[in-house]
Amino acid sequence: MQKNIVTFRFLSEPSDVNFGGKVHGGAVMKWIDQAAYTCAVNWSSQYCVTVYVGGIRFLNPIHIGDIVEVQARLIYTGRSSMHISVDIATLNPKTKAEAKAKDITAKAKTAAADVKAKADTKVKAVTAKAKTATAGTTKAVGAKTTSAANKAKRKPVL
Repeated sequence: MQKNIVTFRFLSEPSDVNFGGKVHGGAVMKWIDQAAYTCAVNWSSQYCVTVYVGGIRFLNPIHIGDIVEVQARLIYTGRSSMHISVDIATLNPKTKAEAKAKDITAKAKTAAADVKAKADTKVKAVTAKAKTATAGTTKAVGAKTTSAANKAKRKPVL
């Protein structure tokens, strides 16, 4: 199973209908959020929240009884956020007609701690501390005394 792609498939139900007899846009937005959340949690192994969703374009209606496929794909990871692209496609099981129902051009920006980025940061911090400690030891051995001005110039390593 790929950790950066999640796909949901299900039938659209009569409980999702709006006054026009088609699936309500709010139900579609709920599916988008659920797929993006699942993708984010699957990748980060931590609790995630949706911070921003944008660029939703409703291209074709979804009819009751259509098979709906919601695919969320991780496209960017930062230190504490992820961008997830979500596409929705439908299939009418009677006529076998496929349609791309929604196009999410902007990304669902999900705030989460990116485990891999945190691990890299910790490794870099430990390496920086080791280099600083080594440089300090070399200075201490090479110089007999350390002036107060040199001590003031030193910055703490986080």
